[in-house]
Amino acid sequence: LELEHRRDRTAGVVQRHEMVMDAFSVAENFELAEHDVCVCVLPFFHVNAQYTSFFPMLGYGGKLVLFEKFSASRFWPVVQEHQATYVSVVPSLLTRLLAAGLPEKKAWASLRFIICGAAPLAADLHEEFMEKTGIPVANGWGMTETGCWGCQMKPSAITHGAMGYPL
Repeated sequence: LELEHRRDRTAGVVQRHEMVMDAFSVAENFELAEHDVCVCVLPFFHVNAQYTSFFPMLGYGGKLVLFEKFSASRFWPVVQEHQATYVSVVPSLLTRLLAAGLPEKKAWASLRFIICGAAPLAADLHEEFMEKTGIPVANGWGMTETGCWGCQMKPSAITHGAMGYPL
């Protein structure tokens, strides 16, 4: 593990091959398989996109749909078009989706769950999103330096305002 802190360059974290195994513990936690379809709305420089979307779909042979840039108005149509089974987001995207207004339930009927991380997920936002959509939002916690995830919820055992259990 190497960290670099310089004022004239962006900090970087070396991701060792062993750390990629974290992506597979996430995949096991969510019971991902080759039939899964993930819509990746986060940029690839973000470790969440790599470990929660890219590596699991690459490793299990699922389908990965990439967004060039997040758009609340395009999100639900893309989920519906590709019959996405899961997405990984940061809390601010849940806020943006609620603010943009929710479409008919058929737009998200294929989603088994949403993974959320990278910032604190307020209990009231967590509860509101799940109440309005019925989609389990599995919150988690982790650090880039440890391979992304340290704790994660199972979609079947959601606790609002919590970060889940150690993986």
